[in-house]
Amino acid sequence: MMKSKINTMKFRIIKVAGFTILAVAISLWVFASRSDSDELRRDLLLKVITFAINSGHYHPGEIDNGFSEKAFDFYIDNIDYAKRFLLKEDVDRMAKYRNELDDAFLNIDFEFLDLSTSILDKRTLEAKDYYTDILSHPFDFSVDEKYEYDVDKIDFAKNQKELKERWRLSLKSEILSRIYDEMKDQEKAAEKIDTVTIKSFDEIEVMPGKSFKRYDDWFHRMSKFDDNDRLNTYVNSLLNVFDPHTQYFPPKQKEDFDIRFSGQLEGIGAHHTKKCIC
Repeated sequence: MMKSKINTMKFRIIKVAGFTILAVAISLWVFASRSDSDELRRDLLLKVITFAINSGHYHPGEIDNGFSEKAFDFYIDNIDYAKRFLLKEDVDRMAKYRNELDDAFLNIDFEFLDLSTSILDKRTLEAKDYYTDILSHPFDFSVDEKYEYDVDKIDFAKNQKELKERWRLSLKSEILSRIYDEMKDQEKAAEKIDTVTIKSFDEIEVMPGKSFKRYDDWFHRMSKFDDNDRLNTYVNSLLNVFDPHTQYFPPKQKEDFDIRFSGQLEGIGAHHTKKCIC
């Protein structure tokens, strides 16, 4: 049987302006298949996180069903806060793990994560199809329709038809808002300069521009999400139960964090402390 060799494993608990970041750096030399390497990396990550929590300067409380329920809710919010991807049947399907994430955490079990990842990847592709199809047809702004912005007042869509309609209303509302802002900007500009060309509502409507590009960029970024990104979201959902200001940064993001804050901490009056266990 092939064996894996762990070269180094270390983490730092860093506090920055009241936020706690578990910066985990794990170097592995794995003489095994790719899938084995991924599984080992995931297992090690949770073990290190567990050790970091128990060694940190906070009181995590009981890892029980109460922990599991909070972690589940955090995770669903993290992957689809606006309720624009998952269907109610998806959430119901995942809800069977609602009281099991504590055991999954302690037993290093990723069954829930794998299931949720496969569901979300499928629904993301479907949402891109909704978006593309909706924008291929003109909106009828003569029809009086309502869109609920407060996500706390809506449930997950019952089916794909309802979810696509939610996307349509959202896009229509956003475009209408953009047109209104553009027309107001024109009016202000015309008050200062007589030569400003005033475009009509219909002329502005056929200029999709920024709104659509933003969504194109959004879906492009989501298409780049990989298993590491999903794992990070899952781990941070677990950590948020202990402390809403606790965040796990994988090594690359930790480097970006250091670069972003280097030389700036004193300027914003923040004080940071580092604890390193190697």
